[in-house]
Amino acid sequence: MIIENVNANVYTSTVCSGQHGIYSGGGYVVPFSQDDLGAIEDALTKLFKSDWIDQLTKCIFVEFTLYNAASDHFTNVIIAFEFANFGVIYPSAFINSANLLNQQLKEQLWLQLSEGIMVISALFYAFVEIQNYRKLGFKKYFGNLWRCLEAFTVILTCAVGIVFFLRYYEFVEILKDFQKYGHTRFLNFEAVFQMHEHLHISLAVLGGVVIFKMLKVTAFNPLVVITFRSFLNAHADLYGLLLVTAILFCAFAVTGILLFGAIVRSYRSVTISLFTLLFFIMGESEYDSLVAADVFLGRIYFLMVTVSSQYIIVNFFCSILYEGFELTRYMAFRREQETIKYMGNRIKFYLGFGPKNVKSNKSRKADK
Repeated sequence: MIIENVNANVYTSTVCSGQHGIYSGGGYVVPFSQDDLGAIEDALTKLFKSDWIDQLTKCIFVEFTLYNAASDHFTNVIIAFEFANFGVIYPSAFINSANLLNQQLKEQLWLQLSEGIMVISALFYAFVEIQNYRKLGFKKYFGNLWRCLEAFTVILTCAVGIVFFLRYYEFVEILKDFQKYGHTRFLNFEAVFQMHEHLHISLAVLGGVVIFKMLKVTAFNPLVVITFRSFLNAHADLYGLLLVTAILFCAFAVTGILLFGAIVRSYRSVTISLFTLLFFIMGESEYDSLVAADVFLGRIYFLMVTVSSQYIIVNFFCSILYEGFELTRYMAFRREQETIKYMGNRIKFYLGFGPKNVKSNKSRKADK
């Protein structure tokens, strides 16, 4: 059995994050045998007898990576046992799967062609947006929502390319270590799968922005124009409502941590509590968990969050949006009235029914 004292400088991609915290710094790494189950049991027995787990232990990670040669598929499994300060052990599992190799020639050529087209398109549109920025200036360029989206699309596309090459670099480094050390050294695929996940998230956000840009095509639709103008006219009130909602939900999140954080896992931290409240609004209230933690306070908390989110905030939002819609209709009606009045006056003027005392600019200059 080999026990190594490892710090962050040796294994830079070592897993240091779990569901309940981030564990930075060094630790101990125990590599197990690949095929010999008896050796693994002996190693676990020696660890148990040597008091390897003490009061300073915060988390234990068990990690292994599987490879399917038939489909060139990698599966990374991480089992974490996190030790809380009040004596509770939280087990959790992280399973990541990805196809990191492409051995078939046709797929490789197709991927290279797609990547080349992506790079050329990104450089072309980046050049176009830089030229537009130089012509319009900072205020005029970023004062237009659609140009801001164009700039964000170019930046996000460059970020996708950077993440892609970082994932490729991490994977190549792991393959080099495997060719050098084989199964005798701990190889951590977590960094590769993190880059793979970031790549998918970046691509999803990029696709969402591009789809949102398609709303520009629907600008000729009167219903869409009225809707956007309603939001624009009510933006000040909507900002105020958003601020009040954020403060209210932060207060509910802190209250949930103080009341149920030691028992209910969905309220163990501020971030997780905010996500729990978000799903609360969508319909997943976890009412049974709250009542199981505290019969009286759980029901009171459920009632307060439900009334605040489903009735008060939603009603305020609908009222603000309705006022913005009425203001938009009134402004559109005034424009229509002014247009009709102007057309009527011009027709009267051409027919000779207009005012007779109107002088042109030339006649005024002649009088002077």
